Amino acid sequence: MRVKGGTVTRRRHKKILKMTQGQWGSRSVLFRRANEAMMKSNWYAYRDRRRRRRDYRKLWIARINAGARNHGLTYSRFMYGLKQTDIILNRKVLADLAVRDDAVFGALVDMAKEGLLAPAKEPVEVVVRSAKGSPVAADVAVAPMAEVATNEVEVATDEPDDLRRIEGIGPKISSVLNAAGITTFAQLADTSVDELKRIMSDGEVRISHPDSWPDQARLAADGDWDAFTALQDRLQGGRIVD
Repeated sequence: MRVKGGTVTRRRHKKILKMTQGQWGSRSVLFRRANEAMMKSNWYAYRDRRRRRRDYRKLWIARINAGARNHGLTYSRFMYGLKQTDIILNRKVLADLAVRDDAVFGALVDMAKEGLLAPAKEPVEVVVRSAKGSPVAADVAVAPMAEVATNEVEVATDEPDDLRRIEGIGPKISSVLNAAGITTFAQLADTSVDELKRIMSDGEVRISHPDSWPDQARLAADGDWDAFTALQDRLQGGRIVD
């Protein structure tokens, strides 16, 4: 007895044609064209689902940054302070609080500021409850912070900065500076040009122009980003070009 597969093939063709129903031209009529269009549309859908996640993450970060700056903190310092106090909230929730509930978001900023100064031993518990059919509202329950003995526990308050934002510093030079103990803009600003040249020589960095690095780092440490950008516009590879 001969096995026939016409019904199976026809069912598969009809399934593909149904998926491309309404598309232009022969894409909704001819199986081969419909199959090509279906595979291409699935590939674009797979790609754009991930692109949409990136777009939403950018939006959430922008909202958190705006809310944090209204309370006197930058986005990076705010997130680092939350991490130091063991507050675990994703960016979607933080962005919603920044837009809809400024009081609760301000409480989180205050706790982040405390975490930047003296990290707590005990975790901070944050409970976020959303009412059915209403925007996210948060009730913040904070565990009491344990006393930290400064003579027993050494508290690190300096968060490493991205030294690559300095004109003339790339990944290689940044790693050399970090190995020398320079991890923040303030430390770089307090380092003399001669000392930087010595560090570059010890790190076998042949081409470097550190003359403007302390000035750039001082502006970055002070948060004067307008002057920082204006100074970098005058630089080329770390050197001032008239």
